[in-house]
Amino acid sequence: MAHALSTIIIGIIPGLLGLQLATSIKYFTHFIAPAVLIVLGLFFIYQHHRHKHFHLHQTPKPTLAKKKIILPLAVAMFLSSCMEIEAYFLLARTKDLWTVVSVAAPYLFICVSGMVLWVRLAYIGILKLNWHTLEQKPGII
Repeated sequence: MAHALSTIIIGIIPGLLGLQLATSIKYFTHFIAPAVLIVLGLFFIYQHHRHKHFHLHQTPKPTLAKKKIILPLAVAMFLSSCMEIEAYFLLARTKDLWTVVSVAAPYLFICVSGMVLWVRLAYIGILKLNWHTLEQKPGII
C-alpha cells in the first residue's frame, strides 16, 4: 500500500505541473512531455546496465521485533515509488482531475492486489519445495 500511495502522491506533482505547462506552453503535450518521457526511459535503461549485484555476508538477527522489520520495510516501499507510471499522471493531468483519478484508482487496486496475490503464490510455492534436497545440491543450483 505504501508503494502504491507514494506513486500516486508523486504522480500528482508532475500532473499539476503538466496542467500548468499545458495551458501556458502551446506545444508542451506534443514536444516537451514526450521528450521528458524519452529522457526518463534512457535513464532507466542506463541504470539497468549499471546495476551491480551484491551478496550479504552476515544474516540478520532472527530476534528482531516485528516493528523493527515492518516499519523500515514500509518506509523503503514508500520511498521506492514506481516511476514508470508517473508518465501517465503527467499526461492525464493535461486533461482534467477526473482523468487523474481514473489513472490512480485502477493503479492502486491493481498494484496492491497484484502484490498480495504474487506474495501468496510465491509463499505457497516455497512451501512445496523440498529444502533438504536443495541443501544437498547447492553447486548444481
